[in-house]
Amino acid sequence: MQSAVSGQRPECSCNQSSGVTGAVFISSLSCFAESDQDFIVLIPNSQIDKMAVLSVLPKEYGCVIFTGVTSWVMLAYLGFKVKNARKEYGVEYPAMYSDEHNVFNCVQRSHQNTLEYYPSFLFFLMVSGLRHPRAASSLGCVWVLSRFVYAHGYSTGDPKKRNRGAFGVPAILGLMGLTAYTALAQLEVV
Repeated sequence: MQSAVSGQRPECSCNQSSGVTGAVFISSLSCFAESDQDFIVLIPNSQIDKMAVLSVLPKEYGCVIFTGVTSWVMLAYLGFKVKNARKEYGVEYPAMYSDEHNVFNCVQRSHQNTLEYYPSFLFFLMVSGLRHPRAASSLGCVWVLSRFVYAHGYSTGDPKKRNRGAFGVPAILGLMGLTAYTALAQLEVV
């Protein structure tokens, strides 16, 4: 492989294994590159300082990572609430809901609804955090807090009380907007 410094395109080795993690996939992509700036130059694993890869991220990206960890703690908490509600109301697996206990259904639904949004949340958080780590982390923390409030209100058995956590909607929409802006900036449109 050529180095990025030489400015020369490495030979296409689409069907060759070069001992580099992901080499076949990424060098296949480089076969279709239109210019020297469009491809990724691979360096053998033995020459990479593993932590140097993280040094290209903004220092504040650590806050984004911490927000992601905090969101997992929130999910675990909601999962434990469902587990405890199953025991309390006698709802056995694999039943998702109860015909007899509305409070259990509300506890289960608050967790399920959070799981439905979670992949999008993580994507928006991690991608928008690449260019806007402080804003992404702040919006992410608001969303996580809103899910605690949402679940607490919903778990009372009165579904209308879940609306107390509605302040998370602008937060996730903000993350989505930041992600779109990050994409446009990467494309050099803005």
